Amino acid sequence: MPLNKVSDDPLFNIPFMDKMVHAGIFGIYAYLLSGYLLHRSKFNKNTVIFIFIVVTLSTAYGLFIEILQYFVPGRNFDFLDIIANFIGIIAANIIFQVKLIFLPINPDD
Repeated sequence: MPLNKVSDDPLFNIPFMDKMVHAGIFGIYAYLLSGYLLHRSKFNKNTVIFIFIVVTLSTAYGLFIEILQYFVPGRNFDFLDIIANFIGIIAANIIFQVKLIFLPINPDD
């Protein structure tokens, strides 16, 4: 549901709040996907291919959702949503990689 439909309350009337929500949601998604793939796969946590896969899957998912919204009545395709999603995905990957540096995961877990 679009954020502007949730409430007319001034609390929800923050500039670019919709884009911050997109970045946050896709950041959480990418972070959880990183943890899942690292735990369930043979990827090394520091490989470029691991980061590429997480960014590609997360971005493709966000793009797919935006394309679907083009065909849903009352919704629309917004390129800025895709950019916000991507910013959240990149931020989550940076946070995930920094966390791994300071709190390494035991591969036997």
